[in-house]
Amino acid sequence: MKIKHLSISSKVPERSAAILAELTSGEVKPFPSKTMENAWLCIWDEGENELIEFIPNQYALCYGVHAAVYERQDKSQEFNASHFMLEANKDINELARIADKHGLVHRFRARFGGPLYEVWLEDSLLVEFWSREIQNYTVNKNC
Repeated sequence: MKIKHLSISSKVPERSAAILAELTSGEVKPFPSKTMENAWLCIWDEGENELIEFIPNQYALCYGVHAAVYERQDKSQEFNASHFMLEANKDINELARIADKHGLVHRFRARFGGPLYEVWLEDSLLVEFWSREIQNYTVNKNC
């Protein structure tokens, strides 16, 4: 089983998509939509639809007549329980360097679902990274 794409709510879609693209060697592009403004994409393979859509938290996904549609809400949705794990294509030092460059909270997590490497794109938007290197990482085992 392989997830082809994922759509998540975001407070700052362009910034979050751009940082994730940098962390994963992806490409960032605006999300083409006639009904929604300021949505962005982090793309790994556009032809295969391997991407993450960063949807502004002013929009809710709703059942539409012909397809699902995003509808602008009166208030931003300030809650988010979404997070996802990606297989890392960069080592821990490079993930940490990019996270530091953007002032992001990040850490190695040995337990509680780990070993993995957490990078918080926003205060409520977590990306977990996994790789053989991260799985074998031994520093901070008391995390």
